[in-house]
Amino acid sequence: MRLYGTPFENIDNLDPAKTALLIIDMQKAFVEPGAALCVKGAKDTVPACAAALKDARRLGIKVIWIKREYREDGSDMEIPRRRQLERAGVTGVLAPGSTGINSVEEPEGLIRTEDEMVIVKPRWSAFFETGLNDVLKRSGIDTVLLAGTTTPNCIRTTCYDAIAYDYRTIVLARCTSSQTGEIQRTNLEDMRRAGAEIFPEMHVIFDMDGVIFDTERFYLECCVPAAEKVGLARMEEVARQCIGLTEPETEKRLRAFYGEDAPLEEFHQETGRIFMERYAKAGLPLKEGAAELLRYLKEQGARIALASSTRLDIITMEMRDAGLIDYFDVIIGGDMVKNSKPQPDVFLRAAEELNVDAAGCYIIEDSYNGVRAARKAGGTVFMVPDLLEPTEEMR
Repeated sequence: MRLYGTPFENIDNLDPAKTALLIIDMQKAFVEPGAALCVKGAKDTVPACAAALKDARRLGIKVIWIKREYREDGSDMEIPRRRQLERAGVTGVLAPGSTGINSVEEPEGLIRTEDEMVIVKPRWSAFFETGLNDVLKRSGIDTVLLAGTTTPNCIRTTCYDAIAYDYRTIVLARCTSSQTGEIQRTNLEDMRRAGAEIFPEMHVIFDMDGVIFDTERFYLECCVPAAEKVGLARMEEVARQCIGLTEPETEKRLRAFYGEDAPLEEFHQETGRIFMERYAKAGLPLKEGAAELLRYLKEQGARIALASSTRLDIITMEMRDAGLIDYFDVIIGGDMVKNSKPQPDVFLRAAEELNVDAAGCYIIEDSYNGVRAARKAGGTVFMVPDLLEPTEEMR
C-alpha cells in the first residue's frame, strides 16, 4: 500500500462501476491561506485530492464535485458563519461566479472536467436538500469515496448521511483536512466507529527503546559506571548484545557471560539507582522526530501499537511521563508474551489487539533481534539505526 492514499486498487472489493468520488468544498474560500473561511490543513491536501481524481478517472469512477455557494449579501448563509464574516467585514464570500481568494473556484492543482457533475449544497452534508441520493441511486452507485474539507463538518455529516442511506462509505484520510491535527484524528476515529472505512487503513507498530526513546544510550550511561563500581568488566560489550531482549533473557545473557557467582544483584541495584536519579531530573530523551511522526500518523488516521520487550508497567510510566501514551491504541509489554525477540510473539500479539494480520502492519525497530522478530511476524519492517548499525542481514 502506498502511504499517499492511492491507487484505489488497494481498497478491498472496490467496483469502479458502482463507486463515486465526492470532492467536497475544495474551493478557494476554504483552501487558500488568508481566505475568509480557510481551513488550516486544506491547502496541503490538494496534491492528494489531485492524485485521487487522477486515479478515479483512470478507473472510470464517477466524480461529483460538491460545492457551497451563498448569495452575494450572505442572506442564505448559516447564522454563525454570517455573523463571523460580518465581524470581519468581509462580503461576497462564495458568491456564484465569484473569483479570487474568497471565491467558489477550485484551487490551483484541482481541475474539473466538463463531464463531471457539480452539485451545490446549502448546508454541511452533501445529501441535505441536494438530490445527491437520487443521482447516486440512478447511477447504480453503492460506494462513495469522500475527499475534501472540512473533516468535522462537511465530510463527517456527509459520511453519516451516506451510511444512513446504506452506502459503503470510505473516507480518504489524506484527502481531508481540519483546523488542527487533534480535530482530524478524533473525527476520523468517530467516523470509523460509526461504520465508515478510513483509507489508507494504516497500522503501525513501534518498538520503544531506541525508536521512541534514546534509552539504549541512556541505559549504557547508567549500567557501565554501575558495572565498574561492582567490578564487572566489558559491560558495554555485553549490554549491546542484550538490546531488544526481555529482562529474563537479559539476565540469562549476563549470567552466561559473568558466571553464576557474579554480583549481578548489586549491579542491578546500582544501575537502577543511577537510572532513576537521571530520570527524575529530565526524564528519558526522545529520539529526534519520534513525537512528530506519532503526531503525523495519528492525524492521518493510523492505528498505532507499541510492542516492547520492556515490562508493561514501565512502558506505561515512561510513556505517560513523556506525554505520548494517548498516541497508542494498543500497548504490549514483554511480560505479556511467552517468547521474547527474536521470536515474533510481541508483534503478533500487538497485531491481534489491533484486529489486523501482522502482515498488514508497518513495524519500526532498531535492534537486530527486533528486526528478526518483525520479519518472522510478516510485517513490513523499518530499521532505525541506533547503537547497532544495519548489517547485511538487516538490509
